[in-house]
Amino acid sequence: MTDLTTRLIGAGETPARMLIRARGFDMIVDEPSVLGGDDLGPNPVEYVLAGFAGCVHHIGHRIAKEMGFAIERFELEICGNIDMDRLFEDSRTAQNQFEEVDVLLMIDATTDAETLENWVADVNARCLTGNFPEIQLKR
Repeated sequence: MTDLTTRLIGAGETPARMLIRARGFDMIVDEPSVLGGDDLGPNPVEYVLAGFAGCVHHIGHRIAKEMGFAIERFELEICGNIDMDRLFEDSRTAQNQFEEVDVLLMIDATTDAETLENWVADVNARCLTGNFPEIQLKR
């Protein structure tokens, strides 16, 4: 399979808000009022976690199909923690990244527990980037 290039175009509307165009879709990236925004859309951190959630969901279904079972219910909860002092620190050496990200999947599927464990391992292998921890399956 060849590489996929993704292109977004953005225009700043305020110091805290940007309008992003992706394919034919407009997205507002904004901060809540406590961070100087107008709270008109998710903030950048929420979009990163939402993108990760979308990857886990889509790839999870693809892997289930490859493994020959159906997912009847797919729910997840993602909670990410960022050190705000480090995020807003005026330093070129600060590493602005998630300190911790917890991913909890609630899955109902037409397969056994061992197959689901193998499925989770494959989802982890295909979706994890950076310092995201392994996805946990709630039983």
